[in-house]
Amino acid sequence: MNKYEHKIAEELLRKYYRRKSVYKNASVNRRIDVSVHKILKDYADYNVNLAEKEAVNQAIQSLENQGFIQAFKLKYSEDYEKIVLCLDNIDCLEEYADKELGITPRTYAVEQLQKVLQKYKHQGPLVSYYVSELENVMQNRSISLDSAKEEDLLSVLSFLEHNEQFLYIREASLLIFGDSKYLENQRRSQVNTILYHYFTLNGEEVFEDENLFEKFNVFDMDQEICIKGPIQIQFQNHSINIEGLSGGVCFSFKDIEKIENIQVNCKQIMTIENKTTFLRMNDENCYVYLGGFATKAQIRFMKKLIALNPKKQYLHFGDIDAGGFWIHKKLCEQTGYHFKRFHMNTADLENPCFKNYLKPLSDHDRNRLMRLKEEKEYAEVIEAMLERNIKLEQEIISYFMITYDLHLDTNQAKYE
Repeated sequence: MNKYEHKIAEELLRKYYRRKSVYKNASVNRRIDVSVHKILKDYADYNVNLAEKEAVNQAIQSLENQGFIQAFKLKYSEDYEKIVLCLDNIDCLEEYADKELGITPRTYAVEQLQKVLQKYKHQGPLVSYYVSELENVMQNRSISLDSAKEEDLLSVLSFLEHNEQFLYIREASLLIFGDSKYLENQRRSQVNTILYHYFTLNGEEVFEDENLFEKFNVFDMDQEICIKGPIQIQFQNHSINIEGLSGGVCFSFKDIEKIENIQVNCKQIMTIENKTTFLRMNDENCYVYLGGFATKAQIRFMKKLIALNPKKQYLHFGDIDAGGFWIHKKLCEQTGYHFKRFHMNTADLENPCFKNYLKPLSDHDRNRLMRLKEEKEYAEVIEAMLERNIKLEQEIISYFMITYDLHLDTNQAKYE
């Protein structure tokens, strides 16, 4: 197969489908053409690769001899200038493109996708949502289709919607595709995007960087609860005392239900966004590592911890950025308990110790901050961040606090 036949046919069919999307079911009368320079950029240059130029000429001649195109040369030259699609022979070109050039014409792809959608009709709301999205896409002829990819995505969505057991992502991949790595390597980000739009459409606050598979009991690895401080945990058959362990302990979420009591021998319990800060904090308080947005398992554990220790002071320590505030907001909503923010305020941004570590906001940061700006709890610090175009990571705050025994004693700076 001449690679330039593929390129010419693909470009002309793309333009044809785009034109059809404009004119809908009406006939396309305007000429559809492509410049030879679109096929080979330096076609007319004196230093063009002659072998490549000849390959382009051969491709043009082959397609023209079969009646798929009409080619026009420059005046007084043997060089081609324009390639025009023969609209009366479009069906034959689509068949040739499918069989000989490895191009699936859109009309063929639509037929294939319609057959796929029939298998997923009348399922749950998640699958039905995506089926509806694809039906709309099929109406827009300017959008290319990949029925094999869409069948993969629908099979994952259907599996997730019906899954009720705890699974690791590679186990789910094996059950769906018979390949432990295919879901993770080929389809995960696409499925996550679909889930993001689905939940957002249904009024649920989610973010693209959340692992939304966890909402369907599919996890990357065993969900661990990491905790440290003067704590004694009583399980059904034994107890563990983790006081004095600088790295704390981690246990599987499967053991949460086995916990009968958690005795916290300090006044404060603090959730920590990042692992470095979790390891750095080493005073007499109790610390729970989140690693970002709290997972279902972490929320279950925190609810149990709060129920067993209702009189403790609960704090959250995270980055002074959009993600940090959203993590705090969702933690409070999901646990049903308000966590005071620890060193996540305007005074921390203004502390001269941190001025060399402030970072500029990205457009994404600004968009996420603007969505929180109207909430009273975050209004002051977000206003300062937007005005000065700054954010700050929690690791530098915890480093200064512990390494240099830095104390920010004002009530505003510490808790809010």
